Amino acid sequence: MNDLKSGYGVNVCYEGRVEYDGYWKYDDYEGQGTLKWFSHEFIGNWKNSSKEGAGTYIAPDGDTLKGIWKDDAYQQLVKKDVYEDSRDGKEYDIVIIGNQTWFAENIAYEPEDAELYKHPEDSNQIAYNWETVNTVCPSGWHLPTVVESDILEVVCGYDAEVNLKSSNGWVNDGNGNDSYGFNILPFGVKTEYSDKGDFNDYGSETCFWLVDTEDGSGDSRIWNLTAKDYSLKLDTKYSIFNFARCLKD
Repeated sequence: MNDLKSGYGVNVCYEGRVEYDGYWKYDDYEGQGTLKWFSHEFIGNWKNSSKEGAGTYIAPDGDTLKGIWKDDAYQQLVKKDVYEDSRDGKEYDIVIIGNQTWFAENIAYEPEDAELYKHPEDSNQIAYNWETVNTVCPSGWHLPTVVESDILEVVCGYDAEVNLKSSNGWVNDGNGNDSYGFNILPFGVKTEYSDKGDFNDYGSETCFWLVDTEDGSGDSRIWNLTAKDYSLKLDTKYSIFNFARCLKD
């Protein structure tokens, strides 16, 4: 396959010492996916024989860095921390991915007299309607827009859905690898047809609220992820109560 200049799939060259798996351009050494370059391995977006990229780098000695790299200088892309919500004292894992700081778990704030549903398997998993969810993120944080969620997926590279999903809990071999610590769990969906308190498709999908415009003033949208590694942005007819992740302003 050495004569292939670009394509999708697997290309093995240099007598097996270099392997591209994903989207690649042979002449430019540019692609998205996995690049095994002699004794190095790069997973994500890469360019110029791995001189620059974003994702995961596995060194010959087995050391692993999740970050961005350029000219052999590596900067950690993923940083983790804990945030305490001063309103109720609850603590949340947060994760910095690229230039974005996200809640690494679903927010579980309970506004007074709000309509919400707690998941029967975990009371800290709370699904909100659109009116309520606009009040749950603490000061300095906001509901992400569709564009901001798209940016997250781009940063997480090829197979972003797999990289963002938790490494356990998904049915039908749908577990992710949680490469970025985002830890999306499959708590199901709450539609208008669900019985009170029930969530459909527990183990196989989940939904988050998004805002439809970049400035945060638009209509609601839903980010749906499934065990089959689909990542869809849907209208609100699909699910009327959804979970929320907050993004730092």
